[in-house]
Amino acid sequence: MTLIEILVVLAIIAIVTSLSVLAVGSGDGADGRLEAKRLEARLQLAADQAMIGGSPLALTVAKEGYAFLEWDEQSGEWRAEVGSATAKQHALPAGIFLQTSEASDLLPLGADTSGQGFTLTITQDKRKWTVVFDGMTARLLSATPAAS
Repeated sequence: MTLIEILVVLAIIAIVTSLSVLAVGSGDGADGRLEAKRLEARLQLAADQAMIGGSPLALTVAKEGYAFLEWDEQSGEWRAEVGSATAKQHALPAGIFLQTSEASDLLPLGADTSGQGFTLTITQDKRKWTVVFDGMTARLLSATPAAS
């Protein structure tokens, strides 16, 4: 291997390293995208859980986070799920916000696939991600610039 070949390899390594360092701190909305994907996955898990378990669940939405609740037949109220993969309330990182298209912040997921559809929007800076739930399936739509 000649000295020139070694220098070329070192230059390529330096360029790739600098690009990866710049990409990590670029603030391109990777956190918002990750949160939107997490919400989509947790919502789908909860919907599947409601269908398989036969017990209705609900999503409660706040600007800073969300949680899943289950219907308690004895008390006739929604309560935090116990011992479930979706039970823990999820707080969104600073600068990421969640809102729903519905008038209520409590969104039921039907146990018999009769859940009503709704739309959730996660925003970070000037980008937004939309998670659509059709009553049975959650899906993440591509990111779009947020309205000013």
